[in-house]
Amino acid sequence: MGTIPSNPHDAFFRHVFTRAAEAASELRAVLPKEVVAVVDWNTLRVCKDSFVSVELRDRRSDILFHARIDGHDGYIYVLVEHQSGVDDLMALRMLEYTINIWNHHLRTHPKSKRLPVVIPLVVYASRTNERWDAPLDIAALLDTGPDPDALGDSLPHFRYQVDDLTAVDLPTLLHRPLTPVIRTMLVLQKAAPGNPHLTDTLWTLLPTLATMFQGPHGNHDLHAVLTYIIKVADTPFTQIKPIIDLLGPAAQEATMTTGDMLRAEGRAAGRAEGRA
Repeated sequence: MGTIPSNPHDAFFRHVFTRAAEAASELRAVLPKEVVAVVDWNTLRVCKDSFVSVELRDRRSDILFHARIDGHDGYIYVLVEHQSGVDDLMALRMLEYTINIWNHHLRTHPKSKRLPVVIPLVVYASRTNERWDAPLDIAALLDTGPDPDALGDSLPHFRYQVDDLTAVDLPTLLHRPLTPVIRTMLVLQKAAPGNPHLTDTLWTLLPTLATMFQGPHGNHDLHAVLTYIIKVADTPFTQIKPIIDLLGPAAQEATMTTGDMLRAEGRAAGRAEGRA
């Protein structure tokens, strides 16, 4: 595996979403059906891994995908919110990121005379279960007075899509048409942070974990899952291990390996802190 980012949310998201075929299952499930119909999903690929500054990656992660959209080159931009509360100015943030994407495109395609389509999506999960209620259109952020329609076409519009995981219950999320590793990531992003009783969710998720572990990236995916759980959940690992052990001897070995790696990582961090 490559170097894992220090932020566990960012690391887990990138482990999964940088595989375009996996990411496509989430995109197809949540984007508007008219958008899904015009994207050539066979052309989906990771184009640039981040437009978010390093100092903000404890709050959000992002990936830019390139695809043929309605017969033309276009982009799908995915931002995952890790913070517990709603960003009321997200329409502005997403517009800024979209402008950065356009500028990136123009730098790499200097002869372009038109801008490509960019489809922006925010995936949001809050440990406080605060529902997403920020405006989805930049026009709603403008101080227009009591009658915004009076400005007519002078009022700019820019919209983004939201997959609000706080508004989706666990059974619905488990039945969403996703690949096993994407389903696992979304469920854990929703349920794991700060959770002292994650075993209840893991029992429900066990069939998905079993299918994921049998896949071509099974060992690496299970390692990423366990690393994320250990780093963000408040459930003792002694309660989690018996559930994972049900996946078989190979999973038991992966569990032990993950535990050894994280203990070694903790010792190294402690030594570094001591030297500092």
